[in-house]
Amino acid sequence: MNEHLIEIIAIVFGSQGVWTLINNVYQDRKKRKKKTPFEMMVLALVREKLMYLSKKYIRLGGIPEDEVSAFTELYRSYVEAGGNTNVKELGERASTLPIIFEEK
Repeated sequence: MNEHLIEIIAIVFGSQGVWTLINNVYQDRKKRKKKTPFEMMVLALVREKLMYLSKKYIRLGGIPEDEVSAFTELYRSYVEAGGNTNVKELGERASTLPIIFEEK
């Protein structure tokens, strides 16, 4: 009986599903962590900037080529930080817009 118990324990801890479950629980707890006032302030500033830029790009009908990487990086970091859904919707719309190339 002890041999079977050891085998079962080895199979459970060796399976990918257990580690995925542990990782998901860890990520959920990490997300619930209360943000500091500084983190909340930074998120608010980034939210305001993304709202402004997204509306600007939607009005222009595209994103200027020299602003694509900065906007993409700012948007990605905001989403990863657990940002607001309204900004995510506008950011997604702006992200799908064509790139506006400047004529030289």
